[in-house]
Amino acid sequence: MFKEAFNVTNDSIIIAVPLIFFIKIVDLYSNFALYRADSTSKFLLALLTLIFMVGAFSAAYFYMVKKAIEISKKVFVIDSDRTKEILAIFKSAQDGISKYFLSYAGAYLILLALEILLTPLVYLLGVKLIGHIRPELLQGIQSVAADSNAISAFVDGLKVPDLMFFAKWSLLIVIVACLVVFLLMLWIPEIIYQTKNPMIALFKSIKKVFVNFFGSLKLYFSLYFLGFLVLCLLSFSYSNLALYFVSNFVLYYFYLYMTILVFLYYDKKYNVTEDEK
Repeated sequence: MFKEAFNVTNDSIIIAVPLIFFIKIVDLYSNFALYRADSTSKFLLALLTLIFMVGAFSAAYFYMVKKAIEISKKVFVIDSDRTKEILAIFKSAQDGISKYFLSYAGAYLILLALEILLTPLVYLLGVKLIGHIRPELLQGIQSVAADSNAISAFVDGLKVPDLMFFAKWSLLIVIVACLVVFLLMLWIPEIIYQTKNPMIALFKSIKKVFVNFFGSLKLYFSLYFLGFLVLCLLSFSYSNLALYFVSNFVLYYFYLYMTILVFLYYDKKYNVTEDEK
């Protein structure tokens, strides 16, 4: 399956182009919104707009990924016919938006609600297991949060017990984040392939994670390992311009490969009926 995902990614690498442009657009919009959102109402409006933007793009992009996987199953006598089919994927983006925009916009609203719900629960768990964050430490974090140089100086000034305290909190947050990602891993393809209702799709996808638990675990750790390698490459690329461009290409390639791999996994394990809706 991993080799097949590479083949599909290589054949349909062109659909990484809209992903690159959209990430840049989101980055520009986020910076602009943070600059202009000087009130709670403006911030909420900007956040809602961003969710709808991401929802529309997700509907189009994930539908194109599904189409790319369908094309990979076809046998072409002439390579030019395969190329035409792949280029025609872009025409399906509009169909994806019309079919799945509300589903993905709803999914991201649910995700936002889950984050709002989980944040205090994780904090309470951390307080119980690790302890309260002292007011002076919390004030120090807030004062240097926007300055990377100040953060480094703040961390260097911490004593060993405080460093261990923050390390435990960081570990707790990482564990919870990894658990959430693992449980929601099949939510995106579940919406595309089987269940348009995002809430129902959420519960069905979690159930499917446990139906083939060890297969899901293998997929998750494979993605985690590949992501770790990409992050290592990125960390060494900032001092070299050529390596920086190469690492960015690898990053976007990994984004596409990761999506195709998860969709392929779902398609092989759970998409056992005709599901073109």
